[in-house]
Amino acid sequence: MRKEIKRMKIYLQRIVRDIKRKWEGKKDHFKEIMPLAERLLNQEKKSKEKLYSLCHPEVECISI
Repeated sequence: MRKEIKRMKIYLQRIVRDIKRKWEGKKDHFKEIMPLAERLLNQEKKSKEKLYSLCHPEVECISI
């Protein structure tokens, strides 16, 4: 599972870098998703404001 999570983060990092590089003047298309992608990349295991879903960012963890 950790290997797959690491692989997915690497893919996301590549996509974010590519968007920043190629779409410099046209960031309006990505203004909603880019902060979420960067937040996802920067979050750690003990982060308070974790992002669980990109399609529904309001989703919260309900476990005790």
